[in-house]
Amino acid sequence: MEKPSEEERFLTNILDLTDLIHELSSICWEAGCNEINPSLIAFARGYLANYDSVDLINTFIRYSNMYWHEIKDRNEDFFINHANEIFVHLPIKIDKINAFKILFTTVDENDKYIIITEDRNAVWEIFDSLVKICIKYIHKIRGVVLKPTDKGLRPVYKKNLYPKIKVRELAYIWKIILPITV
Repeated sequence: MEKPSEEERFLTNILDLTDLIHELSSICWEAGCNEINPSLIAFARGYLANYDSVDLINTFIRYSNMYWHEIKDRNEDFFINHANEIFVHLPIKIDKINAFKILFTTVDENDKYIIITEDRNAVWEIFDSLVKICIKYIHKIRGVVLKPTDKGLRPVYKKNLYPKIKVRELAYIWKIILPITV
């Protein structure tokens, strides 16, 4: 059985993230925080399920790559202040609602976070997977060839797509093995 493409895996993980956000927004809704309507999240999921997976991953790369180090560091301030910038293409008015800010900052009457640590970590884990898939995707679409040098064959890219993104450096940081298929 052939492994799904990066684009397909990315879409699957985006839908998983949307399902998790729906679940977490339902928890908030039931706790009396009505700033995120779970129905709106369900609507966004339906929209994303039909979104072109290539366009989706490329849009995410364009809007998120400058924040990948923040995701790696699990910087909650990033979520609170910038996560909405990554999802500017969603079919909701992001400037009117910032789901991540609400999910990461809402507390109950006892001043305890409504969204527990395990659920917050689940959000981070999905973001980690999205970034890793993007790194592999960029590597794939650049196309690797082996170039002869004085020291033997060396992998080089055929295309210079996303030139500011240092794929090999990111692969090291994120502990990703980049395949060389020629």
